[in-house]
Amino acid sequence: MAAEISFRLGKYDEERIGDAPSAIEAYMDCLKKSTEHKEAMVSLARLHQTVGNNDECQSFCQRLLKIDPSNEQATFMYANLMLVNNKTEEAIRTYSQLLEKEPDNFNTLSQLIELLRRAGRIKQIQPFIERAES
Repeated sequence: MAAEISFRLGKYDEERIGDAPSAIEAYMDCLKKSTEHKEAMVSLARLHQTVGNNDECQSFCQRLLKIDPSNEQATFMYANLMLVNNKTEEAIRTYSQLLEKEPDNFNTLSQLIELLRRAGRIKQIQPFIERAES
């Protein structure tokens, strides 16, 4: 119960007040009380990515993916981090795996299309679009 209260305080600080440092502090307090609070980890990863602290974002994504390997939000953020680090092939592979699980995730699909276009591999896009349509 205490972890959930800390999480909700973090959400309030983040969404209503716009105070990222206070939100991070509340989310960290939540994780002290409940070490596997998935929503707090996603929020922390997202906040760290927003403020440009990619190492912390990656750390929370990896931690969350150990607990929940199919977590879409963590996987998406992790793939975005790969792009930032110029690991295009790994990002393409990660986005492709996400689309295998959820072919109509248009946010992921648009990212993959853009990556494949930049890589000059336009012909590889069609199967993903067809799966999304069906």
